[in-house]
Amino acid sequence: MPGKNHGSSRSGDLRRLAEEKVLRDIPLISQETLSPAETQQLLHELQVHQTELEMQNEELRRTQAELEASLARYVDLYDLAPVEYFTVSKEGMILDANLKGAILLGVKRNELPNHPLNDFIFPDDQGVYYHHRRRLFETNEPQMCELRIVRRDGTQFWARLEATVVQDGENQAPACRTIIRDITECKLTDETLSNSEERFRIIFEQANVGMAECTIEGWFTKVNQRFCEITGYSASEVYKLNSLAVTHPEDIALQMEDTRRMLAGEISGVTRDKQYVRKDGAIVWVNSSVSLVRDFKG
Repeated sequence: MPGKNHGSSRSGDLRRLAEEKVLRDIPLISQETLSPAETQQLLHELQVHQTELEMQNEELRRTQAELEASLARYVDLYDLAPVEYFTVSKEGMILDANLKGAILLGVKRNELPNHPLNDFIFPDDQGVYYHHRRRLFETNEPQMCELRIVRRDGTQFWARLEATVVQDGENQAPACRTIIRDITECKLTDETLSNSEERFRIIFEQANVGMAECTIEGWFTKVNQRFCEITGYSASEVYKLNSLAVTHPEDIALQMEDTRRMLAGEISGVTRDKQYVRKDGAIVWVNSSVSLVRDFKG
């Protein structure tokens, strides 16, 4: 068979080259110059050397198999990861993307390589992405930014990009691994919260009743205009005061007891009539409602 002859020819060539190398590099030893013991030792050394080469070859095969298995696991992790992975060149070209990333952009995976990621960035946010990529490769430190992305079908979403610099191999140009997360829902929540806070601020400032916030120790942190009118102090002056400073001495002990009971969880709040001392020294009766606000974070 032609294939067999070709293999035999190649094997013969290798043997011929090996013999030439031996003749060139290793002087021939005449068997007549060797004693039986020396001949036996030489054969032993050759057997040991052959066994060592076989063990090295086996170790190389095992290492190769482990590398291939490791690469297969990496490919599986990259392709099937529950986050959107992209490998992007320093110039901004997509080198690779996993399946979830392609789905995120609404593009077939095989269409993404050599496609500029910038094509999917909302026009008004392309400057954000440019500076994000520039900082990434200038500092070689992880970078994050938030911007809008446009899918292939034209729909948009807010995304958070988290990128790190990588270099696969000594001679390859640096690139970056980027995770792109859809944060539209978080943005909408933040916007709703911001709108709610703005409405609360307007209500707080324009309320026709005095309103104030204090620390547990009683230091004022926020007051509205009506509270300033009741006490006769400006807002900047109130922020330097403790609530005890505007409380009539006859009511201080009761106020401190109310605070203790709220902190102990015995009551959630208290409403009672009490006396304030205005800046000009006048006494004014107020109906005070105090509640403890716990700022839970989780």
